[in-house]
Amino acid sequence: MFREIVREAFYSLYHHRFRVGLSMLGISWGIISVVTLLAYGNGFAMALQAGFRGAFSDGVAVVFPGQTSLQAGGERAGRRVRLKPTDVLDIGELPLVKDVSPEFMQEAPIVYGNKQSSHLVRGVAASYGWMRSETPQPGGRFLDDEDIRLRRRVAFIGSEVQLKLFGGMSPVGEIIRVKGIPFEIVGVGEDKVQMSNYNRPDKFCVFVPWTVMGALTDAQYVSNFVFQSVSATNETRALRQVREFLAGRYRYDANDERALNIFGSAQMQQIVGGIMQGAVKG
Repeated sequence: MFREIVREAFYSLYHHRFRVGLSMLGISWGIISVVTLLAYGNGFAMALQAGFRGAFSDGVAVVFPGQTSLQAGGERAGRRVRLKPTDVLDIGELPLVKDVSPEFMQEAPIVYGNKQSSHLVRGVAASYGWMRSETPQPGGRFLDDEDIRLRRRVAFIGSEVQLKLFGGMSPVGEIIRVKGIPFEIVGVGEDKVQMSNYNRPDKFCVFVPWTVMGALTDAQYVSNFVFQSVSATNETRALRQVREFLAGRYRYDANDERALNIFGSAQMQQIVGGIMQGAVKG
């Protein structure tokens, strides 16, 4: 019986070669399509993760003040939340917060010699460097705590700023003028994969101590702040702690998510997870 079945099978294959060929082609094409879609989904998710790591270290979140959507503490809804640098520094004392940095942002003309270009100036703390993966090129450095404390007029510039103002020349030690105020360059950022950014990629920015931003713009209120939880596993709890701290200080509901707009590693993982699920379903 087995020999008869095999003989009939080969007989059918031989006499229906065209139909067999089309069936094999259809099966092969289906397998190739599924493998390609899965590979595309995995590759895209890995690219997103690499790009996010180029912008943020583990457990790092960026917080933008928003406006309230709920009534609380006798205050009306729709009230704008405005944070001072002291508020941000106090957040650094919370048990689940490892590092924190205020951030001021101001578009400004940058001049070197007879060259000028406009770039985003970011006033930040020294901890901002490792939280936002700002790696200096050899021979330079990022801002340090002494720069912040002593209000030094120093600058760390992105690679595109270097290219526009200095070409292939090393700018470390050179003086640029930001809104006419002189700043000494102490470092240049390494090029990095950065698929996640806010306002502008880092390579187009100039970083200065936040303590000198008062000379460039109104520094009463921060544009936003960046903080890192003590560990990536505690990020969600740290976010909740930050929300409750600021809600208590400014008398709004800690559950009001519109009061603070937060983007961090947890949100990124949700995005990547959604992409992976979509790839699998596809």
